[in-house]
Amino acid sequence: MSGIDSVRDKFINHIEDAAKAFMSDVREMMRAELRSELLRSLGIDMGDLQPQLPLDRPAAKSKPKKERPKAKAPEPSQPKGKIDQVVAFVKKHPGFRLELINARLGTTTESIRRQIDRAIASGRLQAKGYGRGRKYYPGRKA
Repeated sequence: MSGIDSVRDKFINHIEDAAKAFMSDVREMMRAELRSELLRSLGIDMGDLQPQLPLDRPAAKSKPKKERPKAKAPEPSQPKGKIDQVVAFVKKHPGFRLELINARLGTTTESIRRQIDRAIASGRLQAKGYGRGRKYYPGRKA
């Protein structure tokens, strides 16, 4: 086998792997959509899956930032608040994207992203996908 044949075989394998991953993602999206349609047809209210954003949103006013006192870490016996709320929401609604979670919980990406990353690191949540299409599922420790 020549060097060109080896490179060609590696390239073909790489393309095949990418195609399999793509088809797996498509199947996952189709299953989620079919599940949602089935639940809707059975009359199970999943809530509004699309965020309700106002069309005529006023421009944000810039405010001077106030110096906030540093928050102390919660004691282990205290609930962690937002992170528990997010994990509970993802258990009820697996496969939601961050923007849908924010819309339903009334949070912002900035206020929740760090908690989600910590929940993923601790095994309470799992994420599939990348960028804006990243979806969240309950983890093993949820």
